[in-house]
Amino acid sequence: MRTRSAKYWTERASELEAEVQSDAAAVQKRIIDTYKRAIRNIQDDIEDVFSSFLKLEELDPAEGRALISAAQAKEQYEELKALLDEVTDEAERRSIRRRINAQAYGARMSRLEALKERVYNELTAAAAAAEKEGTEFFGTVYQKSYYSTIYNTAKGLDAGVDFAVLNKRAINAAAAEKWSGLNYSDRVWKNNKQFVSAVQRVITDGIAAGHSPYRMAEQLGSYARAEDGKSIQYVTERLTRTEAAHFLTAGQLEAYKDIGAKEYRYMAALSERTCEVCGSLDGSVFRTSDAVPGKNYPPIHPRCRCTTIIGDFIPNSRRAQDPLTGKGYKVDGSVTFEEWRDGLSPEQREAMETHVAEIKKDIDNGRKNDIIGLNRNIKRREVNIGTFKNLQVPMQKRSVLRIAEKYNVSTDGLTFKIQRSEKFLALPFYGSTDYNNIGRIDLFPNAFSSEEELIKTVIHEKCHVKQLKKYGKKYAQENLDLMEQQAYRFESLYYNILKKRVGK
Repeated sequence: MRTRSAKYWTERASELEAEVQSDAAAVQKRIIDTYKRAIRNIQDDIEDVFSSFLKLEELDPAEGRALISAAQAKEQYEELKALLDEVTDEAERRSIRRRINAQAYGARMSRLEALKERVYNELTAAAAAAEKEGTEFFGTVYQKSYYSTIYNTAKGLDAGVDFAVLNKRAINAAAAEKWSGLNYSDRVWKNNKQFVSAVQRVITDGIAAGHSPYRMAEQLGSYARAEDGKSIQYVTERLTRTEAAHFLTAGQLEAYKDIGAKEYRYMAALSERTCEVCGSLDGSVFRTSDAVPGKNYPPIHPRCRCTTIIGDFIPNSRRAQDPLTGKGYKVDGSVTFEEWRDGLSPEQREAMETHVAEIKKDIDNGRKNDIIGLNRNIKRREVNIGTFKNLQVPMQKRSVLRIAEKYNVSTDGLTFKIQRSEKFLALPFYGSTDYNNIGRIDLFPNAFSSEEELIKTVIHEKCHVKQLKKYGKKYAQENLDLMEQQAYRFESLYYNILKKRVGK
């Protein structure tokens, strides 16, 4: 029987992993957008509830204790009933029923309580949508992984192999199976409880401290977008990528069992981001019957990029990435992660250890070049290609001017500098204003993630330009927090007005 080279097996596994993660990025964006819409609705609710007090810079905490009207209470009741039809998680359905019963028996709510209920309603609806979309997508990943592994094995061995036709029951069983203690549905609702608690706390603390509705809205926007390890965007991205990896490897494992592969070989990525645990497992061969996700079978941890191949084959070569230059190169197929790392030059090791520090260095360099600290952080993020291909708006000055004209935002007296370094994609900036060259606005890649983000960034930074012209550099540097608050408030109000004018 003729067989393919070991290189064939590793290439097929790598191609499948890359394809699945590319598809996952699109699903992840849709889910994050659903949560962002929920946050925007909550921001609007804050404004609506305290609409009579928007002229004040601060709220009297007593306003939060005032009771809502009967009509508003009825609206909350109807929303809960509709939500019950959307949610399938039984624990969450019990929580909704308790809320419905409280409303049915005439419980009166304060403005604060009503806002907290709206938070629950909006985020729970978003979680239900995320669970549905994710479950459907991961089912397709499982099937694709299973059948691709079967096909590649038959082609690689140049022989027929026995396999099963996956039915709906088998796919549902794979989705319900717990790994590391939880399944996808469990993780969605666990995360959502944290989201609800965090957003409700912003509102509770904001009212108690007398913050303005604008300031609370800004904090919510930050929580939705920030990349601090706890934000909605970060947590959702991590979950989607990790679950995609899980269903990919679960489909492979099921295929191994059905075609009679008794062993599998663990393959870790050879890069500076590979952890010690995955590195120590690299190249190890395990019995298929002993595979345990999270222990000796990927994914081992969140965002794990490891994969497996049939255990009878050792690859002739493997692809590695130079930590110093970022360029790919080939090494002998028998080289393990630890051997690869130990073989790095002192310069390469230093680059590997300072990978994250290099990105931070770019931020410091920007500050040294007198780029203003009034940065529009990632409290918000022809055709772009390569690393920037997922950015919706072309990174061209004419795109900036076209969208500004569309929203009737004057760019007179402004100059735009587009920062196109790939490293800036990982930085927490959308735009910045140069206080030594008043009128210059630097736009970072994340500003081009959508038309909305770009025009908001331009509005925000234009406000900083006006502040510098009015108050001067020294005052701006000494009152950065106040300048930022004013810019966010101006951005929110002005964008909402312009959005209505253009019919969005």
